[in-house]
Amino acid sequence: VQELSIGGNIVKLKEAKKELQVTIDQLKSIKVSTYRMLLLKSLHFSGVFGSSHLVDSRAEYFFSLINEIKQSDCFNDLKSEIKVQLTRLLIDQLNKFYPLFYGKQFNDSDEFPKSTVFYIELKDEIIDKVHQKRTPVIPFDQKKQEIVTAIDNYAALYILFKEVEQ
Repeated sequence: VQELSIGGNIVKLKEAKKELQVTIDQLKSIKVSTYRMLLLKSLHFSGVFGSSHLVDSRAEYFFSLINEIKQSDCFNDLKSEIKVQLTRLLIDQLNKFYPLFYGKQFNDSDEFPKSTVFYIELKDEIIDKVHQKRTPVIPFDQKKQEIVTAIDNYAALYILFKEVEQ
């Protein structure tokens, strides 16, 4: 059946199908463009000053955005843009706790270390360095929780990075 007559009106099914496919393709293009713009803005800070916390607060929004991108079936179309922003976020997150372990910032020309390294090397001396000069003094358990959460955050970003590289 190529034509259908409904109440005297003739509907050409092939033409309607072609028009529908064009509309679907346009919507997909708009969706990808929208996500591309959201990715570009995803790492902007909401305030003027950075945070002294070890967990990068931008990661939560970034993960939420990536989940939306995956649900919308746009992940493969946006892999290169995701990788750029994800690399920046990985470096920023890593440099919030990397100096506690090695006394220097992460060299971004190096390969990203696996998160297991930090869990293994996490000793009381490193935990004591967390917010060392903050007043009032933060309890040891709270410091430990914050650095473990930062490493967990880095681990999740690292897993996503490996997924994007495939």
